[in-house]
Amino acid sequence: MNDGFDYSSLYYAAEGSANEARQRASDAEEQLAYAQRSLARSQLLVQSLEESIRIANRHILEVAAERTAFHDLAQAMVYELHGDPASRDLTIPDNRDGRRAFFEKRKAEVAEASEAANANAKYI
Repeated sequence: MNDGFDYSSLYYAAEGSANEARQRASDAEEQLAYAQRSLARSQLLVQSLEESIRIANRHILEVAAERTAFHDLAQAMVYELHGDPASRDLTIPDNRDGRRAFFEKRKAEVAEASEAANANAKYI
């Protein structure tokens, strides 16, 4: 029984549409996978940059604290030289440990004060 309709062309048209849909789905999956990889790389880059900023901020804080501590040490030594000669501690040439202790204590104080003044700096 032949009704005159070419069913094979309908089959091939449906098969072609299905292949095209499969190809589009495959392309979409590839694009999604690429986007996910790109997102992961971007997130790693952002984390890396944030870590670099934290390290740089920490270094800036340390350098500023050292600069202030050196300044305060030098100023204390000058005041000692112009003050009573009997109470000299920092200006004695062999008292390196005393100068180092003064410097480290002052550096820690300045770093704490800087962090307290700008509490958000550690989160940047």
